[in-house]
Amino acid sequence: MARSVRGLRKVEEIKEIWDSLTYDQRLAATAFIFQQLCEHARTSGTYRKLIYDRLGFGLDAYWVLLPEGKLISNEFSLKARDNMQSEEKD
Repeated sequence: MARSVRGLRKVEEIKEIWDSLTYDQRLAATAFIFQQLCEHARTSGTYRKLIYDRLGFGLDAYWVLLPEGKLISNEFSLKARDNMQSEEKD
């Protein structure tokens, strides 16, 4: 799916910020995000719980992170539901 010019600029800006971080900062940020995503996958939860409680962002982050963040959170919720249904059948 093609992104709008605004979306491309956003992606370019995000990449520019990422590239400005040191290797250790990128590694630490990625490790933290992975830890939080794994915990979110284990315990499930809403998109809001992921960005506000686990990642510590404010309300301004909701729309910025929505496309990818909601997809990730929803996938984890669906997998948790499927796992619960599978356990109930056993």
